[in-house]
This record gives sequence, structure tokens and C-alpha cells, in this order.
Amino acid sequence: MVRTMTDHSHQQTWLSAIVEAARRQQLEFPSFDGYGMGTMRSATTASGRFVTLKRRIRRAGRADVDGVEWALWNKPEDLPVLVAAFRDRLEPEDNSVAATLSLLKGWLLDQWTPDQAKVAVSKHPGAQPVKEPPSRSTERQEYWFSEDRGFGIVVEKYRWSLHSRGKCLSSWRVKGNGTGGEYLELTSLDRLCTWVAKQWVVLAYGGDYRPKAIRGYPVAASRAYEIAELAHATENDSEVPAWWSRHAVRAADSELPNLYFERQADDIVISWDASPTPTRFYQIPTDEEIARVAVAIPVLRALVKDRLNLSHLGSNERQVFAELLASDSSAGYAAVKHYSSTIDDGWLASHGFSESDAQEFAELGTSRHPVVGLLRSSQGSSLTPDDYDVILRLLKPSDTHSFTRLRELAKGMSGGIDPREPWESGYRLARLVRVRLGYTPSDQIDIEQVASRLGIDIQEASLKDTSILGVCIGTPGYSPLVTLNSNCPDSSGVSGRRVTLAHELCHLLFDRAGLRSLARFEGGGADSDRLIEMRANAFAVELLVPMATLVGDAGLVVDDIRLAEIAEERKVSSHALQRHANNLRNRLS
Repeated sequence: MVRTMTDHSHQQTWLSAIVEAARRQQLEFPSFDGYGMGTMRSATTASGRFVTLKRRIRRAGRADVDGVEWALWNKPEDLPVLVAAFRDRLEPEDNSVAATLSLLKGWLLDQWTPDQAKVAVSKHPGAQPVKEPPSRSTERQEYWFSEDRGFGIVVEKYRWSLHSRGKCLSSWRVKGNGTGGEYLELTSLDRLCTWVAKQWVVLAYGGDYRPKAIRGYPVAASRAYEIAELAHATENDSEVPAWWSRHAVRAADSELPNLYFERQADDIVISWDASPTPTRFYQIPTDEEIARVAVAIPVLRALVKDRLNLSHLGSNERQVFAELLASDSSAGYAAVKHYSSTIDDGWLASHGFSESDAQEFAELGTSRHPVVGLLRSSQGSSLTPDDYDVILRLLKPSDTHSFTRLRELAKGMSGGIDPREPWESGYRLARLVRVRLGYTPSDQIDIEQVASRLGIDIQEASLKDTSILGVCIGTPGYSPLVTLNSNCPDSSGVSGRRVTLAHELCHLLFDRAGLRSLARFEGGGADSDRLIEMRANAFAVELLVPMATLVGDAGLVVDDIRLAEIAEERKVSSHALQRHANNLRNRLS
């Protein structure tokens, strides 16, 4: 029933108690996983139900009475609705476990109606009042892609608008006469939703990667494309305009704001600037927001379903759109096979990718199963199913302690990334990790010893694509694994091995926030996950060679001769250290 637990002992105790009680009654419940902010959430059933468990912030006296809260949820139209909630003691007791199990069974397995669930929960001593959800008004609907309202779309009866953290992103002025406003015509929203439906695999599942001409450009797609235009890449490389058409909303309507959506790892980076249209000036500052895929994709699907009038489409197009936007297991299987033409249902089944995994992937755009991350991150490479098989055979089942030391090390460190300067996040985290591990800036780090001490299994494998440095897997059900590609010159030497291991350590520490799954190949020509990659690159070199060691007595960065000596002493490549030193020079200047 339960695949993973959080660090909190109360959640481990409650869920393990429920598991044991369910086992005795031979009940098969959906699995639970971390959902951020200390909340555990069950997988969604075929009928659209799920349950959450959250610790309440209470004084010691109250925690003994109502320290945790259970909530029963329904998703009638892909939008969660709270049906009933009740609180339990912080530590479970036999009577409370039996009562809670009965309510969970009724809701998840016995298919109680919402009214039946409300009546049953009302008899629980810790029942909580639940406000009835407002009826869905056609006058105004809000679609927020993140919990903190970092980006959203507001639809009213005759108009719509774009918003980010209290700012309107659709504020415009007409060229020539200066008239303007903040709202857009609904016809443009309909065109946008049609475009989203056509690009659904790219936007929701990341079935795409940047062309080589813009792969090294900034994280935000709006900035990357602007630089590509200045470098004439849009004229000289046909792949760049094609990529633009899959990520820029102006591909749907030339009068829309210059807004981009790009899937990067398990986040969507939404970016924009004030580039004018043929008739309008948009008055918005250049900026970007990061939204979690698991939050943004269900909201985006709801928007498209609400606005896309399938009856106006041809029968073939209507069927294609309906299949793409579905959130059942069939849609999940189809989506994961977009990553590689070399796999089929049989291959997925042989590696334990189940119908529930497929449904989770279709619904949320991400999956805890390592196959999804590996296939996605290998797009554009020459890896084969045999290479995947080699890696998957190295995985070992996890236990309750597999990630304990990694979680303890990362505890309290903010994993948030500034999309404009993600490398700064890497530098900051590397310094914190060195301090927590007990190293001074002058101390040499044995990265293999550190990784092993943290419970990371380090293996080698021979992969056919020699540009792949290695593989990193940190996902529920398996112990953390780093595999180095013995066929890759950049990772097989001493310095390359050290940097690669430090890079993967960053992923395992900070790219599993909220117990998100992590499984990815590193290096090669397919990588467009700039957000996490730039942070991990900076983390790796700062962990091994702190910037403080590169500053001489005069307060300046040491010369190239001394840099070469430091590279030899610290066993890192001169090339990596030169880039590190250049970043430091830019800071000091």
C-alpha cells in the first residue's frame, strides 16, 4: 500500500499502522507519497478519489488530541474538491486506527458517495467543518499553475487575462493611437487552447528538447530565443523556428503576449518579455516563473477542456484531442512511448511499469517509476533499450533507511532555484553542504567516500552513447544509485569521475524535493533541463574547489599557473576550474 514515507515519525507511524491494519483485513489500498509541505497523498483511484494526511502545527497538549488531519478528496472534473476532513491524535492507537481505516476503506474502496462520506466522517470525534465548494461560475474562472499564484489565467464572461504575483501580464497599448487595456478577446484564448492541445505531449510530458543551436542558452525560453535571433540562429537553423512553434504562445495567435512554456525536468518554466506584436505594445517586465508539473498540468488540462469546443472540430481531430487530454492509463502509456520509438507496452510491463503508473503519469505529467525519467532524459541520444536494461538491473530495492542520510543532510536547506541565475543556487548549497559535512574551504573532499557514507550506490556500466557521463536514480522503491559510463572519456578519468559524482549528489539532495522521483541520464546532446543542470554544475565544482581557495593575498583570483596547480591538487579538470574562476572574476569586478 505505502511505497514511501516522509522523515516525520508521526507519518511513518500512522501510515505503517494503517498498512498493518489493512494487511490483516486483506485490503489493497492505493500507495501514498510525499506531496510537499509535510503532506502525504494517496494515488488517485480510477473513480477520481484520493486521501491526504497532514501534520497539524499544534502545541504539545493539542498535538496529542488533533495532531494529524485526514482529508477525503474527489476530482469530478480534474479539479480536487474537499469532501470531508477529520483529525486524529499525533500517535495512532488501536481504536483510532480502526476508525480511520473504516473511513478510508469506505471512501477509496467501497465507493461511498460524497454524502455518505460526509455522514460517516461527521460521527468521528475529530470531524472538521468543510465549506461547500462554490458552484462553478461561468462569469469568472481562475486557473493558477502554482500554489503561490506565480502564474495564472483568469477567464471572465467576455474576456480573459494573464497574471503573475499581482501583476497583469496582458496589459497592452495599440500602436499609433495609444488606446489599450488589460484584457484579451476570448477568441484568442480559444486559439491558445487549440494550440496547447496540439502541443500537449511537448508541454505536459516534455516530449521535446532544444535544438543544438540554442542548447547552451539561458534557462528561460524567452531569453534563449531572443539570443538565438540576435545570433541569426532562427535564420540559419530550421530546427529553431520549429522549436519556437512548440513553445511560444504567439504560434497560436500573433497578437498574444510573448509568452513561452517549456518543460524542464519536473518543472515548467514560464517566461515572457515585452516584445510587441504587429499592432500592440505589451507593457510587462521581462520575467519568468517556475511551476511544478504535478500542479500545473492538471490545471492546464482543465483550462483546455473548459475552453476547447470539440464539437467545432472534425471527427478525427476531435478524437485525437480527446485522447491526448485524457488522464487514464491508456493516455499514460501513449505519452511515455513518445519518448522513444524503441519501446512498447511489453517492454514497459517487463520493467514493472503498471497501469497505475501510467495513470499517474497521464494525470500529473510525472511518475515515480524510474523508466519515465530515464526515457525522457535520453531523448536525442543514441541509447538503446539494452542500455536501459543495464541500468535497471543495477537497481536495488529500497528500505525505510535508504534515503535517511541524504534527507538529513539536505534538511532545512532551501532547494529553490532562481531561473535567472541558477548557478548561484548551486554555489550557495555547496557551501552549506561543506559546512554540514564538517569541511573547511581548504579541506580536500573524498567525494566517493562522502557519497557512499550517504547511502549512494556507485556503479559503472558500459553505455553505447559515449557522450553520456552517467545516470542518477533516486526514486521510491529503489536505493539511490549513481552509475558512471565507462565508455565516456569525460567521466572515466579521476577528475571527470569526481565532478560527475558531485554533480549527481546535488540532484539526489535537492531535486527530489517533496519526494519527487529522480531518474535521468547526464550529458549528451539531448539535455535541455538547464534549470537543474546549471545548478548541479555550479554545485559540483564549488563543493570540490570552493571559490575562497581561488583568491590570492591581494584579493584577486589567482593566475592561470596557480589555477593549474589547484586543479591538480583538487583533482578536477582545468577546464571546469577555469570557468569557475571566470565566474568568480565577474563577481569580484
